[in-house]
Amino acid sequence: MQKTYKFYAGSLALIAIVMLMASATISRAQDDAEPTTVTLTGVISVAMDEEGAVTGVTLKTDTETYSVVQDDEGKKLAELDGKKVEAKGTVEEKNLTVVSFTEVIEEEVQ
Repeated sequence: MQKTYKFYAGSLALIAIVMLMASATISRAQDDAEPTTVTLTGVISVAMDEEGAVTGVTLKTDTETYSVVQDDEGKKLAELDGKKVEAKGTVEEKNLTVVSFTEVIEEEVQ
């Protein structure tokens, strides 16, 4: 009986070690994944504090809202508050790093 107990305890320990190693490998693979390159079309919204300084910029598409990273391109994009744009860049966890963008001018239907 005692040999059986040691066998099961050892087997469970081995299974636990294998599962931890697999979990760590999957986690590292996800961390090393390249950001997804996308083209998004949506409306820019700028949040400001009481002094008028920009505190955040978002791009709202028909289905999602992305926070725009405030690097050089992100700051330029903030100038289009309330405008529809097409932005190209990378997305990581709903954060959009803009590489390029253009304002979308919609023609009036007569």
